[in-house]
Amino acid sequence: MAIFKLAEAQSERINTISSDKYVEFAPSISADGKTLIFQSNRGSAWELYKSTLSDDGWSAPIPLTSINEKCDFIAGPSLSYDGNFLYYTAFIEGVTTSEDIYFSKRMESDQWSVPESIGAPINTDDYEGFPSISSDGNSLYFIRVNQNNPYNKKEKEHCFSIFVSHRDSSGKWGEPVALPPVINSGCERDPKIMADNRTLIFSSIKENGKGKYDMYQTQLKDDGTWMDPVALEYINSKASDQSPCISASGDQMYFFSNNDIYAVNIPKEYHQNINVTVQGIITGTNGPMEATIRVKEVKSNQVIAHLTSNPADGRYSLVLPAGGRFVVTFTTGQHLIEEVLLDYSAVTTYQEVHQDIKLKDQFGLLLQVKDKDLEKPVSAFVTITGRSSKKVIYNDSLLISSIPLSVELSSKEGYHVSIDAEGYYQVEKELAFDPTLWYPRAYEVEIEHEKIRTMVEVTDITSGKKRSTKIYFKNNDEDEVIIANSNEEVYLRKGDRYEVVTSSDKGYVFSSTMITAGSGEHDETGAYKIKLQTRKVEVGSHLALNNINFPVNSAELDSTSYFTLNRVIDLLKDNENIAIEIEAHTDDIGNDNFNLELSKKRAQSVVNYLVSHSISEARLRARGYGEAKPLMPNTSAENRALNRRVELLVLSVD
Repeated sequence: MAIFKLAEAQSERINTISSDKYVEFAPSISADGKTLIFQSNRGSAWELYKSTLSDDGWSAPIPLTSINEKCDFIAGPSLSYDGNFLYYTAFIEGVTTSEDIYFSKRMESDQWSVPESIGAPINTDDYEGFPSISSDGNSLYFIRVNQNNPYNKKEKEHCFSIFVSHRDSSGKWGEPVALPPVINSGCERDPKIMADNRTLIFSSIKENGKGKYDMYQTQLKDDGTWMDPVALEYINSKASDQSPCISASGDQMYFFSNNDIYAVNIPKEYHQNINVTVQGIITGTNGPMEATIRVKEVKSNQVIAHLTSNPADGRYSLVLPAGGRFVVTFTTGQHLIEEVLLDYSAVTTYQEVHQDIKLKDQFGLLLQVKDKDLEKPVSAFVTITGRSSKKVIYNDSLLISSIPLSVELSSKEGYHVSIDAEGYYQVEKELAFDPTLWYPRAYEVEIEHEKIRTMVEVTDITSGKKRSTKIYFKNNDEDEVIIANSNEEVYLRKGDRYEVVTSSDKGYVFSSTMITAGSGEHDETGAYKIKLQTRKVEVGSHLALNNINFPVNSAELDSTSYFTLNRVIDLLKDNENIAIEIEAHTDDIGNDNFNLELSKKRAQSVVNYLVSHSISEARLRARGYGEAKPLMPNTSAENRALNRRVELLVLSVD
């Protein structure tokens, strides 16, 4: 390389790129500093060329033919930091009315797609050119003609102003905004935003400058304002010094001067913020692929970058500020979300990190079958079949003890899920991969138990008149209580045993019965009707308290007894003028005296429960009869079960 003394620093002309015969202008460099794209008139007109850096130095330039051949004029390239997009100024006869900003995508074998206009609101009918794309791909700096000062007569130069447009999360470019007067002082051009997305270098014609165009550096502050530009005295010379570009490492600049491209080491005081470059290849089952990449800063919880990998080779590149922690999310819509935590909080110097990403197209499900009403697991027969392939993935019983069922499915296939369980309506579900969810994930299928339409008719036992009262349906097989009004239809779980109890309205004793839903007679519509009779509270009224249970030879109340006992509490609270006796009975198994004492203790346990729920003990009496008053002969297990009972007797009504 030839070395020329341009200013205080030593600048090196890149001989393999620059030439004495032609002009090389507007260099742009990739984040890793290994690809340089610039414009030159070495062909029949201005065209774009590419050179790559190896251990042997910069390669001989090659033209970007797929772009050049489509443009009548081309200039000012800006290579995205990931190397996947190229922005530039172009004029295409019959398409544009003036120079506009176009872009191309990198394709297979490092070829570029045909030019595509960036469109409104950036492009207008007037001049837009010399774009500079930020490292996160979300800000584009460029120039427009300075309408207040379109021409500098002294320097015989067209004058421009620097604008910026920001891209939102949907990918749409916003309305361009001119940078403030601290930057746009009258005659600016060639803005270049550095990899830190804060440092901006541009060329300007100013009073007391060293040459026609000198370079200046400014930085975006945290409050959104720009620092006063500082002249880059280590570069500026009597020549026009323009079009700077700096790789993510931030230690070397390439720029235009004296019709050629030069490189110069940047003094430390002019270094941009320290960066970390993360590069790699994104692959799936079939090789490299395009993926959407989102970078969120952990501290601020803000998304700071949103870009894509190259579809041809899967390559991506991120430029992240040192000193931070970041969550990087990779998505495609057909693969599992991949999330990577990058911690550079302790990094103090530039680093290059290689991070390949392998995306999976198999997603895991943890299948659970649940009762829709009770929200508890249910054993069922499960069939999972691929919709297009017809392949049976699972076809077997899923027991409660095996829930959840873990299955691996293809994200590229839809599935049909069939659930069958005894006593439940069959469920058919369509299942597809959802790219917005995390896997493995729980997949719940709710199934509904077969129901029996039921209503309760309540009448006064003496008058036969219908009564309106509240009805309680206590399911003795499941943890379920349904409350309804008399003559109101309810839906009970077919085959389950229910204790049906009326409320204890003032002046009436509650009534109850035991049913099995779906057993017995029903009307022509399939509805079942239960008939209950209630009697007024009178001295001597007897009421069987169904479902009062104790362990064998024990007086300790089982928790299944509480439902009925709570109805007794309601009765006593609604009718504060009555006193009752709790009578307990046993069967004939065991010693007579033991049974008598056991029945007394059981009756007392019921009384104690009522007292613990604010019922005055003065209104209660416990009495045990042992085996003395059987309802049925103690000749079978069924009869003995009926004889083991608790009853309520009304002693007084004041």
